[in-house]
Amino acid sequence: MKKQTNLVPKRRFKEFQNAHAWEQRKLGDLGSVAMNKRIFKEQTAETGDVPFYKIGTFGGEPDAFISRELFEEYKIKYPYPEVGDILISASGSIGRIVEYTGKDEYFQDSNIVWLKHDERLDNLFLKQFYSIVKWQGLEGSTIKRLYNKNILDTRISVPSVTEQLKIGQFFDQLDHLIILQQRKLEKTKALKSAYLSEMFPAEGERVPKRRFAGFTQPWEQRKFSEIATVRRGLTYKPSDITENGIRVLRSSNINEDTFELRSDDVFVKKDAVNIEPVKENDILITSANGSSRLVGKHALINGIKTNMVHGGFMLLASSMQPYFVNALMSSSWYNKFINVYVSGGNGAIGNLSKGDLESQIIYTPSEDEQIKIGNFFKRLDEIITLHQRKLEKLQNLKKAYLNEMFV
Repeated sequence: MKKQTNLVPKRRFKEFQNAHAWEQRKLGDLGSVAMNKRIFKEQTAETGDVPFYKIGTFGGEPDAFISRELFEEYKIKYPYPEVGDILISASGSIGRIVEYTGKDEYFQDSNIVWLKHDERLDNLFLKQFYSIVKWQGLEGSTIKRLYNKNILDTRISVPSVTEQLKIGQFFDQLDHLIILQQRKLEKTKALKSAYLSEMFPAEGERVPKRRFAGFTQPWEQRKFSEIATVRRGLTYKPSDITENGIRVLRSSNINEDTFELRSDDVFVKKDAVNIEPVKENDILITSANGSSRLVGKHALINGIKTNMVHGGFMLLASSMQPYFVNALMSSSWYNKFINVYVSGGNGAIGNLSKGDLESQIIYTPSEDEQIKIGNFFKRLDEIITLHQRKLEKLQNLKKAYLNEMFV
């Protein structure tokens, strides 16, 4: 195929800055689609020697297995991936990828495939290409399957194999850093979850399993309204919306357990606001949402620099001990409350009532112990936020490099 002289990436490694432009090919010019031999349901079992990955378990935990004998026979007789081959999901969530590492495992035919190619393509380079690929024939299509023709007709721009190797290794190292950061984040979240289960009393109990030294008294029964004041949000009309005005906080301002301001936040005219502005350390709560699983999520508001209010689908909880209350709202009591009053039972689906929240019976310790517990979880949340920001920074960095280092 004729070289395309305009195929030069924005960013190249120094040693390739004066190298030839990349060449555009079809994947079908560089290889063919391969897949494992078909496995029938009666050949699988719930337990066994060799994991069999179907499209639903691809990249996760297997729920089916095949015998060692069948695996060894099919591995020799029929196509089987080599270490480093990049497996692709061809149905369901199209384009998910898993790098084959050499383990004994088998894959569902036609739903999980790979490109069998020669030395003109480096797998680490191909892996990154798959993360930005636009499959031929699928753009704007409602087709939910990636056929062999779609793969083979897809165009790829490639440099020399030496440059491919350099690019592939660079992104492989970046992916490794992202994985390490994800693990740090998940580990800290798991630690928080464990502490929440131990530092708040279990159902029917008045004393938690784990306490700070010097605290021995049983926790006291109270209503939620005794430890926090709950307020409904602002109801406004489309005509109240303006480019500059009072920011209205919505469900999108809660990123998991963290408060954040967004570029797509809504602003309303000052004369449309008839409620008090939110304050530092108020707790923002989603009270209504089209997705019931999002109702009840909450976060401490921080970093206020201008006036802002909470919207009509939100509640706001103010407390003398906000860090303790925020942690309490991440404990098993709150999760059970949300499951009963939002997902079914006493309340409408997708809606959290202010009155229901205020009337809930909770258990609280002395003020000194509340402060200790609140500050402990405040620090944990700060660490989680730090890990989350580092992860997002790495992910954004990779996205930027992909945009500049591929044609």
